[in-house]
Amino acid sequence: MNLAPIALILFSLWVFSPDKQLFAIASVLLLFLINFSWRKNEPKSIFFGAISYWLTVCTLMIFGVFYNRPMTDLTLTPNTFVYTTYLALTATFLYSAGLFIGLRKIPEINVELIMDELKKYDSRKLLYAYITFSIFSTVFGGVVLSFGGLSQLGVALIWMKWSFLTLLIIHTLLFPENKKYVYLVLVFEVLLSFSGFWSSFKDYFFIAAAAFLTFSNRLNTKRIIGLGLAGGVFFYMMVIWNVVKGDYRMYLTGGKKTQVVAQESKIDNIKRLFEIVGEKFSKDNFNANLSVGIESLANRVNYTEYFALSVAQVPDILPFEKGALLMGGLEHVFKPRLFFPDKKTIDDSQMTSKYTGRGFSGADQGVSFSLGLVAERYIDYGPFFMFIPIFLFGLLLAFIYKYIFTHSFNHVWGISFVAPLFFLVPSLGIATTKFLGWLLTYFIAWFFANKYLIEKVNKLLLKV
Repeated sequence: MNLAPIALILFSLWVFSPDKQLFAIASVLLLFLINFSWRKNEPKSIFFGAISYWLTVCTLMIFGVFYNRPMTDLTLTPNTFVYTTYLALTATFLYSAGLFIGLRKIPEINVELIMDELKKYDSRKLLYAYITFSIFSTVFGGVVLSFGGLSQLGVALIWMKWSFLTLLIIHTLLFPENKKYVYLVLVFEVLLSFSGFWSSFKDYFFIAAAAFLTFSNRLNTKRIIGLGLAGGVFFYMMVIWNVVKGDYRMYLTGGKKTQVVAQESKIDNIKRLFEIVGEKFSKDNFNANLSVGIESLANRVNYTEYFALSVAQVPDILPFEKGALLMGGLEHVFKPRLFFPDKKTIDDSQMTSKYTGRGFSGADQGVSFSLGLVAERYIDYGPFFMFIPIFLFGLLLAFIYKYIFTHSFNHVWGISFVAPLFFLVPSLGIATTKFLGWLLTYFIAWFFANKYLIEKVNKLLLKV
């Protein structure tokens, strides 16, 4: 692993950083994450997940380098933010350590063995299968999500789509006869994702990039440059989206504070989005809105703000909960609403409002703000014992990853089915109930699909 170019970039940023001690620790942590997360002959889901986790802690540090502003100038909680960042960095390290320890004994798969399996599949059948399942999961998954008791199943179904996309891409890497069609499908999917309330273009970027890098076993200079260029494009897309999404969502919902889309024409929606982008980024206001978008994105990605607000409240105003949040989360996950219809609904925004001392809009206004798994463990156990369950969460995710990877129908399906676990790696901002619920539900969905369906699906995808 050639970490020298990354280390040089980090050192250059450190020279200009207003938060030198924190940035030095964060840089060492990033090198550690990169070194252990770039896994051979596997989708780089763990890699992108680990980097995303790091960014949720360190984005304001990077922002401060370019704008020459210390993090205490960029936060609403300057008195607790630096201390909280140290806690978040420690949590990142221990969570990742648990993840990497749990993954270290996964047997390495030989490329020749994977090629022998992949060459049995028909390229066109894989393409048609992905398109079919993409349509099915989008329509049916969205319907299921609207039913409270089955919403987790809807998430699992949509995640299966990312497994099919990974399979399609890794096959295309070795047998590129339908490469151009795969690119066209990806472009179409990304454009279509902008027609809804939650644009999932970032999901396509991470899952596709992780899949395309499956057989890239070394992070060399060429790949660092390629990732940097792709990351630059993705960064500007995120900046633009952060500027326009407010006006665009108001258009989608007909001016109502809800997540229900009233404008049903996807083509008209995308057309309106481009009109808003043109208005916001015209020649007269391009620089001003770009600056606003960058700062907005930095604050959106950096998830330690809620954590810092909680540290300011607990235990000075509110006592530590002594594990009550974790126990409540476990009870919520292991009592499915399908069988316990009277189970109390957890409003993430209500919990966030309580422990931060700030008012947040909730489900009644179509939004949700989570404290995140790490802040919840601090509230439960304080600044020392919080790290034990965080480490164990890393081990748990690694166990699920390893089990799916080694017990799937074959190596190809194992590689494909672990790809969606990317969404759970950056868990700093994910509520405990969602982290455990999504992980358990996806594992159950995989188990039954692997046991009863994949053999039949696999036969349909083979060459005649």
